[in-house]
Amino acid sequence: MRGADVPAVATLHRAAFAMPWSERVWRHEVRAPSSRVWVAVRPSDTGGEAIVGVVVLWLLPPPEAEIATLAVHPEHRRQGIGRALLRQALTYACAQGPVQRVFLEVRADNASAQALYRAFGFAVVGRRRHYYFTPQGRVDALIMRRECGLRSPLP
Repeated sequence: MRGADVPAVATLHRAAFAMPWSERVWRHEVRAPSSRVWVAVRPSDTGGEAIVGVVVLWLLPPPEAEIATLAVHPEHRRQGIGRALLRQALTYACAQGPVQRVFLEVRADNASAQALYRAFGFAVVGRRRHYYFTPQGRVDALIMRRECGLRSPLP
């Protein structure tokens, strides 16, 4: 991701989440030394390219990393974009010598995201009660973890 992508990524995040990150947050992520941000692009109807997905990886103090957000535009879901972005972030994180495990948080009511994460070897290790704000009320977050040393290939 580049700085010029910030408006498009912020728009994508608004389409994907009830509580999206602001453009200010995205500008920070592009510059933060501990952040790695990748976007997925597809040809657009206007002949250029459109950003249809984004993933943010935070390299935390060793031995941990965190998938801070993974979003795919609702019109482009179920096409393998989230899987490709997650594979990229995990491959990068686990190639960093001191990283031994990767964490993420997912809404407890988001079964499709949980299934994706489980397919990549993530397991639930905790819960944050009433963590997410939604238009329908507050929802728990599940804390999931994947060890980098898993021998199975990434899907």
